[in-house]
Amino acid sequence: MISQGLLAALMLSCAEAAGAFTSVVVVRTAKEIAIAADSERVVMSPGGASANEICKIRREGHIYFSLAEVIKDSATGFDAYRTASDAAGGAASVQDAADAFQRAINPYLVPTLKSVRQNYPAYYQATIHNGSLLDAMFFGVEQRVPIVVMMTFAVFDWNASDPLIVPTRAVHHETGAEVQILWIGSIAPIMATMRDQGWRQAIAGLPPPQAAFALVNIALQANPEVIAPPIDVLEVKGDHARWIRRSRASKCRSFR
Repeated sequence: MISQGLLAALMLSCAEAAGAFTSVVVVRTAKEIAIAADSERVVMSPGGASANEICKIRREGHIYFSLAEVIKDSATGFDAYRTASDAAGGAASVQDAADAFQRAINPYLVPTLKSVRQNYPAYYQATIHNGSLLDAMFFGVEQRVPIVVMMTFAVFDWNASDPLIVPTRAVHHETGAEVQILWIGSIAPIMATMRDQGWRQAIAGLPPPQAAFALVNIALQANPEVIAPPIDVLEVKGDHARWIRRSRASKCRSFR
């Protein structure tokens, strides 16, 4: 769970905001998508900060999504999960959902960045400054092809009065035999392990769901004060999805 030191640093006065100190990993093959995510959410409010568990793997129709970094700010009306749910629910494809999400979230980005920067400077400096305000991942299987759209709303702040937000996007829909490792949120410990061991050694012999779990667990072990269990794991093949691990604490929905 969150350390007392970090809670103290986050105890700043303003309207409630929520940040997902998150590690989400997708292992994508030509036949399936496996995704693992931790369950920690930090809520910052005038009374202090608290941590609770949420499900970070969600679905509307055949489209799944997960988010990291700032996910809600009541001062600006920013609610990234609600926006993602609306976008996915009204979309015909994974890429359409990502397009709709970006259009809908765009008016809230600059006001939310200013709100977080002003009211939560410790969190801003530690997590957002020259990093990312929000990461989003939309995925699903369409015409038997697993598709993952990665989105990052990067923040470039050279101590300017108005930091710059630059959206970036990558679409993964290759049909070859290559295994892809994709992630949002906390990546430094995973990248360090891959650099030291190589990703093939880090997850050698593991099926995609167990490989995704192992990589999130690396981030959890490195940063247990901000990335906490349970780790939920979902496998998506064709029109079917099944939970490999699903905690009651995170309140992940069952999918039919």
